[in-house]
Amino acid sequence: MTGFWILAGLIAIVTIGFIGRALLSSREDGAAAAAYDVQVYRDQLKELDRDVARGVMGEAEAERARLEISRRLLEADRKAQAGSAGSRAPRAA
Repeated sequence: MTGFWILAGLIAIVTIGFIGRALLSSREDGAAAAAYDVQVYRDQLKELDRDVARGVMGEAEAERARLEISRRLLEADRKAQAGSAGSRAPRAA
């Protein structure tokens, strides 16, 4: 019976360790994801310009899409900047 509690305690400690590690590393993953999003939105703006040049999309529709992509780009850039500023802090902080 004592062996069960020792095993259960070890499993609990390992589980808490994995959860803690995931929580601490989520900041770095968020910054990387935001930087990736910035690149995706920039690529979307380039593709939108190509679509307008080919005549696939009208100028009014392209302007609405450009506005939405730009809004998302600014938000992703804000998150990337916040993530990179947070990653400069010491890990113990």
